[in-house]
Amino acid sequence: MKYKVKSTGIDTRKYKSIFPDINPDYIITSPMSGNDYILEPGIDDDSGKLVVIMEKDPDPSILLYHLQAIHRSAAEIVLLEQTTKYLDDYMYLRETGYIKELGYYLPADTSGLIKDTWISAVGIKIDPLHFDLDLLKYAEEKGITLFGFPDFDNNLPDTFNLSFYGRYCDCVVIEGYSPERISYLQGLRDLEAPVEVEMTKSVNKKGKLSIYASLKINEDLIIPCTDLETIINPEEVVFGLGKEIEKIEEPEEYDEFQELVLELWRGLQEKTYSREELIDFMRYRSVALIDKSYNLGFLSRYAFVLVIRESKKKKIYKNYLFYVSEDRKFYIRNLKNALQEG
Repeated sequence: MKYKVKSTGIDTRKYKSIFPDINPDYIITSPMSGNDYILEPGIDDDSGKLVVIMEKDPDPSILLYHLQAIHRSAAEIVLLEQTTKYLDDYMYLRETGYIKELGYYLPADTSGLIKDTWISAVGIKIDPLHFDLDLLKYAEEKGITLFGFPDFDNNLPDTFNLSFYGRYCDCVVIEGYSPERISYLQGLRDLEAPVEVEMTKSVNKKGKLSIYASLKINEDLIIPCTDLETIINPEEVVFGLGKEIEKIEEPEEYDEFQELVLELWRGLQEKTYSREELIDFMRYRSVALIDKSYNLGFLSRYAFVLVIRESKKKKIYKNYLFYVSEDRKFYIRNLKNALQEG
């Protein structure tokens, strides 16, 4: 089965500053967030279709004030509480052009959708451990657009989470500023989904899943990615259920980038370097090699770079991935102020 995702959205409900310029397909707002005047400079008509969530079922006139505050003449979609008292009023606002489409936000079950045939969109919480497969199938059968509001705090790799959400939702909504997640979702379009993200029944249980993401450089070099936040290209990730997938074999010939990867691997396995030594060694060697190779026009594939990201309380060690390829931009993932492209 192919991935279902066709678009991405940004959830602005917790924003306390001006909306960043990343131009998603949809911008999700709510009058109840109280931040519409802050958002207004960055969410004009050219910055994405507007989806308004009417949380806590306020009087519909609040919607009109909200549209006025953000300088929008209408909302593309308004998502209502399933128990709203003001359905007739919202229907009137749709007839008069303030709303183009109506739907529900977090409906309790599929039965509520069956009787309300006017629904064109539904916003749902989705997570590999908590989702209603019947609702997903019903929405697909009836052509209802599914907006997925995912949970990234489930101790699963970001790459797997994004793949799972992209398999079942028409639009995946990301909270906050995350261009890498949006880029990954855009890259899923028209790809075949791996079997690991296919679900055969509804799930609602406690516990956790043991899912690992690995980077497949080639058939002889598959490296586990232990950092949950590192996002691997969708065409080169492999998922392992229950255990990591790894295959480290020295090729007969390999370039300097592959040598870096293998040297890092040996250091970690044989513990010939301390963690601090590995970080410094890889940082200096990798950056120097990137600079040298890129300036010479030498295009190779992958290497892992260990860097330190400072926080107020402690140093956090992360794995970061960079690559250069003939048909893609040059970048270093998750490394702030890194080289972006040549």
